[in-house]
Parts: sequence; structure tokens; C-alpha cells
Amino acid sequence: MLGVIDVPARVVDPAVAATIMLAAVDNVRPILLRARWGIAFGFGLIHGLAFASALGPMRLPPFDLAVALGCFNLGVEAGQAALALLLVPITFVLRVEAIYPRLLAPALSAAAFCLAALWFVDRVFALDVLSLTPAAPLLSGLAPR
Repeated sequence: MLGVIDVPARVVDPAVAATIMLAAVDNVRPILLRARWGIAFGFGLIHGLAFASALGPMRLPPFDLAVALGCFNLGVEAGQAALALLLVPITFVLRVEAIYPRLLAPALSAAAFCLAALWFVDRVFALDVLSLTPAAPLLSGLAPR
């Protein structure tokens, strides 16, 4: 927000995808066993840098940027809370079913991993496969620039 740390989006975006891939793997086979608070802090820092870099091009004054960043974070947290309110009761009920730890949790983690891997490759190689433009994203590389 203050411009003290300025990490380009081409670095931060793949790092966010990598944190999601690591979390998905850890959900199925724990690999992040030590200092989970430090890992959570690091992942949060990376995601925060992504939020800040997304708002950076707006060239807002510091106070307005702080308000925008705070509101953006509140929106993200509200979305996560809404999703948790929906999914936690379902997973609470399913946790005792044999299918949950054997099939459902690994399948959902694999889906998250695959989406994050696609995002990672898309950002590292600037493919724009995940572009939100109305044009067909896979064909965007064929158009003259």
C-alpha cells in the first residue's frame, strides 16, 4: 500500500497459484508439518501482495488505496465466510462417511490443484487462457497485436 514492497504481478500471480497447489497437496498428504503459523503468514503475505498489485494500477492516493485494499479484503473474506457457511455443515455431516476421506476430499483437492496448476502455467507463460474477456481465450493468441 505504501509502495515499500513492489512485486510485479508476473511474479505474485504464479506464487499465489503455487500456494494453492501446495495447500491442495497438503490436504491429501500432509507436507507442511512444521511452523504452520509461519506458512500461513507467508501464504497470506503472498496473497496480500497479489491484492495490492491488482489495485496498484489504479494509482490511488495512499489513503484511498488503503480503503480500497481493506474493502477488497473484506469482500474476499465475506466470500470465503459464505462458502464456509455453506460447506462446513456439509463436510461435518460427511466426515463420518468412508467416502469423504477416501474419495471426496482427495477429489476436491485434486480439482483445486488442477485449477491452480492451470493458473500457474497461464501466468508463467502469459497464455491468457484464463482471461475473462468475452472473446474465446484460446484463440486470443492468434489475433494480431
